[in-house]
Amino acid sequence: MKHRTATKKLPRRLSRRALRRIAQRGMTLIEIMIVVVIMGLIASAVGIGVFNQAKKARVETATAETRSIEHAVQLWQQDHPTGCPTVAQLQADRVLDNHARSKDPWDNEYSVSCENGDVTVRSKGPDGQEGTDDDIPRVRR
Repeated sequence: MKHRTATKKLPRRLSRRALRRIAQRGMTLIEIMIVVVIMGLIASAVGIGVFNQAKKARVETATAETRSIEHAVQLWQQDHPTGCPTVAQLQADRVLDNHARSKDPWDNEYSVSCENGDVTVRSKGPDGQEGTDDDIPRVRR
């Protein structure tokens, strides 16, 4: 008879142990909130870094494109000694590749000026206004 009573208590002990294990396996709301806050901090730090790199990349792209257009204008002027072309005209005359961008990374037209034999190609920069400090190449005052 002792054997039967021992087997009856054994399932009760196992069920209590199983309930304790299940209760200990779960996470509290505070623990979950802490994990979410930490993940948010990490995501915001990464986002700020990526945003700054994207900003630098746009400036570098515009700088490289202004140099490319400037060289194309100089080539165009060898065949056309008078006048100053636009980017569209350079593409039409096939001096500048048709696949080259005709607008800067901020979707503004590049401005081309030819004064006294000097060729200047400018992008309005991030603010989209001509004559400000963020123009590419930068305006010296």
